[in-house]
Amino acid sequence: MISGSAAEPESAAFNGVHIGSMRPGTTAEVVVEVHLGNPITGHRDVIKTLFVRHINMGDWCDIGPVVRRYEYAGNPDGSEAKVETVEDPNRLMRWMCRLTGQQEAILRQLRGKDASAVAAEIKMMVIEFAVGKSRSDLLNWSASSE
Repeated sequence: MISGSAAEPESAAFNGVHIGSMRPGTTAEVVVEVHLGNPITGHRDVIKTLFVRHINMGDWCDIGPVVRRYEYAGNPDGSEAKVETVEDPNRLMRWMCRLTGQQEAILRQLRGKDASAVAAEIKMMVIEFAVGKSRSDLLNWSASSE
């Protein structure tokens, strides 16, 4: 986007989520826009769309991964080793607040389907950042590993 341009940036739509636009009133690039089925009340107005920005290294250092992986070795009694993944909802909320720029009290109003849509986008972004793979690489990798 050219500095000082009054024109709205173009954005591509992908599964109802718009990609590649700018957060209104800022220069922060928005990775996705999640349109809410049930708008929520902000401090000054009703929020119909949440804008999610890119993750940076400072975000990662402050918050860390959403999902923790625990590996348990096999026991001498013959039980098998196992791997368990645990999602931390408090950490997910911290990511949602950080990347949308909204306060927790506002995001707690999200209803199930809207909260799931925002959480899914953010979880995918965090995994992309941690693993260093793109969304399409991750989707192909997870499909081929099944």
